[in-house]
This record gives sequence, structure tokens and C-alpha cells, in this order.
Amino acid sequence: MNLFSTYHPALIALYSLNDQFKGNLGIYTFCNDKGVHAYMCKGEDQESYTHQEIDISDIKPKIQDFRSLKKEIFWGDKNDLPFVTRSKQIQQLSIQDEIEQNVLIFRVDSANDDISDVFAIEFSKSFSNFYISNSRNNLSSEMKLSIGKTIRNQVVWIYNFYKQQQFNIEKIQIAYQKSIDTVISKNEEISEIKRTNDLFINQYILQLIGEHESKFNCVIKFAPDFLNQLSETGVRLNELNEIIDSACSTAYDLSLDKSNIYLSANLIRPIHSIQDQQNKSHTVQLIGLNKTVELLDKYERAARELDQSNQRINGKNLAKALKISGPAVSDALKNHHKKIHKALEKNPDSWPLITNYIRPIREIKWKLANKNIG
Repeated sequence: MNLFSTYHPALIALYSLNDQFKGNLGIYTFCNDKGVHAYMCKGEDQESYTHQEIDISDIKPKIQDFRSLKKEIFWGDKNDLPFVTRSKQIQQLSIQDEIEQNVLIFRVDSANDDISDVFAIEFSKSFSNFYISNSRNNLSSEMKLSIGKTIRNQVVWIYNFYKQQQFNIEKIQIAYQKSIDTVISKNEEISEIKRTNDLFINQYILQLIGEHESKFNCVIKFAPDFLNQLSETGVRLNELNEIIDSACSTAYDLSLDKSNIYLSANLIRPIHSIQDQQNKSHTVQLIGLNKTVELLDKYERAARELDQSNQRINGKNLAKALKISGPAVSDALKNHHKKIHKALEKNPDSWPLITNYIRPIREIKWKLANKNIG
């Protein structure tokens, strides 16, 4: 689908006139459509509208003179058109000759230059398009002038509508271009921020590497892909220290010459793997506490049942809830004393009920608290 303004308004008017005055003998327009052109169509083309271009290569000056007409509307005959060779000499027309003239010629302001686009419609001499009765085969001069004004006004409306649509499209294009410019500007700002951020991060990395050079008393070199890889992983600034420390330590351990170590991209480990390594010893320690943790979990569940049933949480009621004897509870806590101490040290916020209400466990918690305060 093409927009209305895709076509020159003269061609749109040509189609409109041809559709309105079916059976015309020819409709012509002489206009500036990216250059001077002359187009025509006939009533017989109305079913599948196609306009024809008239060859004016030898008569362009004549066409331009015709387009410079000052009179907005007049009736003439086909000999008045610029591409027709006159077959009669110019002579004073009689009133009857004027009445019989069947070619309406009118001009409108051009859309593309300072002179006019001119239209000509050749009607049959019976003026059948205007439903003249058989007994009267002509129109008065006054009626023809009125018809001419009406037709011209229709074409002027098409030209004005065309101009308005062009204006609206230009506004849309300007708004669209502004939107594109805004996006481009924002992208440039983001790119500049990214460049500044990358520069800052690179400087921070160099600072961290310098600190490790002092720490290991060596020279640390790195490949370009080392910095690129750090940038691409998008690590947080507070994670860089751990990553650099891990990379430098690994490079130092692997280097035969401890005075010179070399950092490459393959030494960059994700932060979670470093944290896993740091927590490895903690995990190993917890493996030996599994049975103690299971015991504490079981006691905590029993204490929760007592709390939900509004019973007092103490050793006697805990033993009852566990369906064991009170001494069995005491012996279990005594046997696991050291491991309970370690479990609470590693997980101080776990088992809140039994650490607050079961005396042997509460005492361990207090000792740990006093130790941390001291």
C-alpha cells in the first residue's frame, strides 16, 4: 500500500477527474513532477486506470508558457492545448463559438515550482457528462464558468490535502529521526560510561597486581587476554581482589622462576569456585559432625513440638517427647559435648530452642559468646 503523498498530486487529480467524468474524450495535465511532464488519460481507461505520458521533448518551452497562464479557468477547444498544431487561424470568436467550446482548462498552484499545473478536460460536444437534455446540446457561458470553478475547487482540495499529508509525514519523520538521534546519543553515553568504567577497572586491576608484586617480591606480567577475560566476565569490583589473589597465588605456585610470574586468562576462576575452595576446610570439618548435627536436629524438632503444645521446654519433657529416659538425654549431650561446641561455633544461629532452654547446650552457647566478647 502506497501513501497518498507517494504520487504527484496532479496524477491523483487526473485519476479522480477520470473517475468522475466517465466518457470524457481526454483529460490532460501539464505539471512539474521532478521535471516538466505532460500526462493524459481517457474515459475508456476507467476500469483499469493507467495514465500515459505525452512526449514533450520538442515543445518544453511551449509547455512552460502554457503553465504560465494567468487565467484560472476558461473554456477552449483542443487546438488550445500546447501539443496540438493549430489547424485554424486565430480569429474573434462569436458567442455561439464560445458556447460550443468543449475543453475546460484551469490551473492550480504547482506543488514543486512557482508557476502552475494546468489541467484540461475534453468533453463531448453534447456535454452528456452534465445530463443535458437532447433538445439542448450546449451550456450557457455562466453555467460553464460555474462548472469550471467547481471542478477546479475539487483539484485544489486534492493539492491542499496532498500538502497537508506531506507536512504530517515530515513531522513524523522529524520525530522519528529525533528518536533515533536520542537512542544514538544514549548509546554513545553508555559506550562512554563503559569505556570509563573499563579504564577504572583496568587501573584497579593493575593496582591489585602491584600489591601482589610487593607481597611475593616478584615481577608479575600478564597477557592482553587476561584483562579482556576479566572485562567479559562482568565481575563486581569487590570480587576482583579475590580473583586476582587466586590468579597470582596459582601463577606463583606454578612458576619455576619465582622472581617472574605470568598471568593468563586460564587462571581466572569464577568467584564461586574460589569461595568453594575457601570453604572446603570448613566442609571437611562438618563431615565429622554429622551425627552430632543429627542429634541436635532431632532434639530441636522435639523442643518445637513442646513449644507448639504449650509445654515447658526442659530435659524431662524433652526426654518424654523423644520417648527416651532423662539420663539417656544427659548421657548423649555429655558424649557429644566437644562436637556440640564445634557445631555451635560453626552454626551459632541454629537450634534456637534447645540452645536457650536445655541447660548443657545453653552453657556451651554462653561460653562461646563470652569467648567472642573477650
